[in-house]
Amino acid sequence: MSNTVHSAAATLRAVPQLPADEPRTWTFTNRETGEPTTVTCMLGCTLDHAQDIATPTHPEDISCQADGPELHLPVMGSLCESGRTENLSVLGFRLQVNPFAPTLAERLPHLLVEVVDEQWIEGLDPDTLAMVIGQLQSQLERLRVAQVQLGAARDEYRRRSA
Repeated sequence: MSNTVHSAAATLRAVPQLPADEPRTWTFTNRETGEPTTVTCMLGCTLDHAQDIATPTHPEDISCQADGPELHLPVMGSLCESGRTENLSVLGFRLQVNPFAPTLAERLPHLLVEVVDEQWIEGLDPDTLAMVIGQLQSQLERLRVAQVQLGAARDEYRRRSA
């Protein structure tokens, strides 16, 4: 298998996969009306809706989601409580739908991208996600150039320091 095909296969395994089985259907008590309201989860939803079912819930608080894999990197900065380097979640993502949201965009499955430790880019549709991916791709290409420059700078520094 070529590296490209192997890399693509590994990438697909890292994305939340929607299962082939049927989505869950359940009922909650609408806190606004007191009436039972039936919900069918988004295919692949991993949330436990037991609390939503057990107590009256505001419809806008209902959501379904499937989280992508986590990536943690050592980060230092204002997000770190201790002032030292901490392993923070970076570039996580979540597939989500809010079936009773006030906006149509949120009622459709959308993606949230966690930039760093609970700081999210929200409401990404396929076109907007493509734009974000393109911008991240461009930044990764610039980081690859910086990696080469860093290697050259270190080599030159070692030569001068020897």
